[in-house]
Amino acid sequence: MITVELKPIKTVDEYLALSNLKVHEEQKGFSNNLESFADAFAWLEIMGDKPLVFGMYHDNIPVGLAMIVYERAQDHGFDKLDGPIYVLWRFMIDKNHQGKGLGKAALAQVVGLIKAKKPLGEAGWLCVTVAPENHPARKLYENAGFVEMGTAETDVMMHLAL
Repeated sequence: MITVELKPIKTVDEYLALSNLKVHEEQKGFSNNLESFADAFAWLEIMGDKPLVFGMYHDNIPVGLAMIVYERAQDHGFDKLDGPIYVLWRFMIDKNHQGKGLGKAALAQVVGLIKAKKPLGEAGWLCVTVAPENHPARKLYENAGFVEMGTAETDVMMHLAL
């Protein structure tokens, strides 16, 4: 069984290691860890909300990054849902570790954490937006039980009942 551990980022070394993770050339428009760290800072400092940012590790090696935020469904364009939601704002696996089942294992850890601990509060849904052409990500989310619910701007909106 493939295992992935989620760890909060606590040191400069962890930050630097995660900042250096990269996706394949054709995925560059979908994910950038430096941008993710900037978003987390903006979410905290400007919006006053605390995002959860995790490094994802396999055998103590950094393989990916996940960022989760908590907000009202309507504030994130998920108008068909009521109440607060979790949003998987960022989720990436390094290009050298893709295709090994680590994304599936990491997503299961994220979903499990939210369901078990509700770390930012109660919510009925975990939501994500995905570029329509990002077929591997869409398949990953669909296989985890996420359901498409329309589009927002140019992205496909998906949700998973918690």
